[in-house]
Amino acid sequence: MPAPEGFLGLSPADAGRPEKARAVVVPFGLEQSVSYGGGTAKGPAAMIAASHEVELFDEEHWCEPFRDFGVATLEALEPAEPVAAALAQLAATVERLLALDKFPLVFGGEHSLTAGAIRPFLA
Repeated sequence: MPAPEGFLGLSPADAGRPEKARAVVVPFGLEQSVSYGGGTAKGPAAMIAASHEVELFDEEHWCEPFRDFGVATLEALEPAEPVAAALAQLAATVERLLALDKFPLVFGGEHSLTAGAIRPFLA
């Protein structure tokens, strides 16, 4: 399900039809095996909030490229436990997006999520 106001501040209407979007942001705030400090679970929300300040108009191309390309943002996923289950959950999400010919952009928390994000690309 798309987030109401996602990456770049785009609502589903602004992003074009989310089902037609070629890029999909996957917020996945995994924070289960950090070794120093905490707060990685808040990373995706912080990145999405900061992206609302990005200028959407491209002066070189004299347009807003996202309108042609399409960018949608999924609602944040609650990572499963333990870490292995969370990585499988993320891999399944990325795999579904790849099967739909989407480009997944995983916004995460801790570094261990990388394994789940890239595993479907190796299959």
